[in-house]
Amino acid sequence: MKLPLLLAAGLAALFAGAASAAPAAQSMRREELRIDVTGQAAIPGKLEIAATAYLPDPARLTDRPVAIFALPGGGTNRHYYDIHLPGHEGYSEAEHHVARGFILIAIDHLGVGDSTKRALDTMRIEDIAQADDAAVREIARRLMQGTLAAGYPPLPNLFKVGIGHSMGGGITIIMQGRYQTYDAIAPHGYSAIHTVLPQPTEAARLRGMQGPNRRASRWTDPATLSLAQSSKSTSDYIYPFFWEDVPQDIIEADLGGGSPGQHAAGRPTAIWTDRSIPNCVIAMLSPGYVAEEAAMISVPVLIMLGERDVVPTPLAEPAAYQSATDISVVIVPHLAHNHNLGSARQIVWDRLTDWARSVSRRSVLAAAAASDPPPRQVELRIDITGKVNLPGKIQMAATAYLPDVKRLGDTPIVMFALPGGGLTRRYFDLRLPNHEGYSEAAHHAARAIILVAIDHLGVGDSTLTALNSMHIEDIAQADDAAVREITARLRQGTLAPDFPALPRLFTIGVGQSMGGGLTILMQGRYRTYQAIAPLGYSAIHTVTPQPTEADRKRVQDFPSYHNGRWVDPQTLSLAESAKANSDYEYFQFWDDVPEDIKRMRREARNGGPTPDWMSKTIPSCVIGMLSPGYVATEAAEISVPVFIGLGERDVVPNPLAEPAAYQSTRDITVFVVPRLAHTHNFGGTRQVLWDRLVDWARTVSQDRPPQ
Repeated sequence: MKLPLLLAAGLAALFAGAASAAPAAQSMRREELRIDVTGQAAIPGKLEIAATAYLPDPARLTDRPVAIFALPGGGTNRHYYDIHLPGHEGYSEAEHHVARGFILIAIDHLGVGDSTKRALDTMRIEDIAQADDAAVREIARRLMQGTLAAGYPPLPNLFKVGIGHSMGGGITIIMQGRYQTYDAIAPHGYSAIHTVLPQPTEAARLRGMQGPNRRASRWTDPATLSLAQSSKSTSDYIYPFFWEDVPQDIIEADLGGGSPGQHAAGRPTAIWTDRSIPNCVIAMLSPGYVAEEAAMISVPVLIMLGERDVVPTPLAEPAAYQSATDISVVIVPHLAHNHNLGSARQIVWDRLTDWARSVSRRSVLAAAAASDPPPRQVELRIDITGKVNLPGKIQMAATAYLPDVKRLGDTPIVMFALPGGGLTRRYFDLRLPNHEGYSEAAHHAARAIILVAIDHLGVGDSTLTALNSMHIEDIAQADDAAVREITARLRQGTLAPDFPALPRLFTIGVGQSMGGGLTILMQGRYRTYQAIAPLGYSAIHTVTPQPTEADRKRVQDFPSYHNGRWVDPQTLSLAESAKANSDYEYFQFWDDVPEDIKRMRREARNGGPTPDWMSKTIPSCVIGMLSPGYVATEAAEISVPVFIGLGERDVVPNPLAEPAAYQSTRDITVFVVPRLAHTHNFGGTRQVLWDRLVDWARTVSQDRPPQ
């Protein structure tokens, strides 16, 4: 497809990459590198990889220095990460990251840009991945030893993040699966299942999927593949690559007067584009191309996509990374496949830096939870009479834990925390004899986050009425009413004396187990929050783990756990359902939980003293929450960011399948904490979960404006 011609002067300026330096560029140091990777790929002769290192002032490096290694997509080179356009500012991802204290290393693949261009028709994708891995390791070694650039200090504690756009994302996956190159990866615009170019019509999309070479595999002889032939199956290159708000002159520059692989003869191309593409890359659009490597990746993964991108089912992607325990999918609105030329590009960059900073801090598990000072505590009774379909006066008990007001940011965060079955709101503020550091409320308040813990109807200090007849919808409606009233008081400044109004408050719903399920119900039905974090509950099927497969199967098939939402609660029996579990402590507590803590719960269940964090009552309807698909309808309606927090031994049989249940969200994270069982706040690694939750909350509160 031929595009309108630009004025010659404008073209010349764009192709030369001329632009005035942005303020960040003034303090950004560039180092051009040529890395010898001879012998690292099955290609004869001398092989070199070209790279550019973008270095911040050492004084501005993050607490743990982070280097982002960036691989370009097909038809582009390393300059894609440092774009300069006359008349347009803010297109350099390198400048953005360096200004925030991150190192960025942009690399040309073999056969691309300024790297060795030889054997384009015969090299395999494994050759490219192996050469990229060798280059990354050599550059990382120089950074850690202080030999990369004159006067730049050694960074022995360097944290390595691999990112790649499109083809670069696929190669990043291959590198990590085969060679464990990085400490975390962020594939942008590439599918671990099947990468498919979107088209304006379904017929055009299917034609592209079925075109020449699109069914080639990893093992197809590259010499039999043709880029020119392959590109004919795509009718529209503008639609998949550029959102409608991308300026026309930028589109012209990127395509160079033609579609990828079909650049007009004699026409110059922009500095970040490249007409050299190894043949093997063509097969990267075939199904399951990187499936084997994706399944082996165990480091944190961030899947970054545009709203119109090459991943047909984004929320199915996490299931391809079968070994990952920390995976996020972020879909950026109003962005097409060519991320760095879109108007929403900075959302991608900001989310990447927030995520990289977070995972680099969490790379070593906390040995023990710190003991934070007790925050200001305000006890509340919220009257919701008439707001639920239950007779009599109805009140909800809640406790607000308030941080120092001087530490609240421009967008203060409040987490509304709902407890699990058999627990009260005190679960979030555990004060245990001879044990410190068990208060999630104190942890969050010390990090400038308000936490409001709430007792459900029929639980703890809330109204105990109709325990055998109320439905789960009654509990959800009551919780929603209480949250809305407390939110209104916080925004108006009437919650507590001397606590200011917070009109820009950002609301997050957090729920443990039963509380997680109710958080999903509330959000799907009432849009209660601006983000939610269900902890230890499945939107597909919640099943308590057991020591043996036979015990687990008995729990999964137990009749009481297949009653559904609409069963009369009066027909349900807590005593009967309890018979399903042969070992309660196995799924509730990891092996490192102190014996005296387990004994407190054990004695209370057997008629002994009840600690304040345990409830003497549980509404009968809660039993049905272990039925398959119990909250499926509501989960599918949720469009706000979602954080799924789980222990290594928890009630979600397939954590990486969970995102697919939240069909409307564009931002979802699954985080599985090592050495943690279902009752998270008693585990030795509880603070790992709390820290991750805080980092996530800060990130999504910045991404979304308060209501």
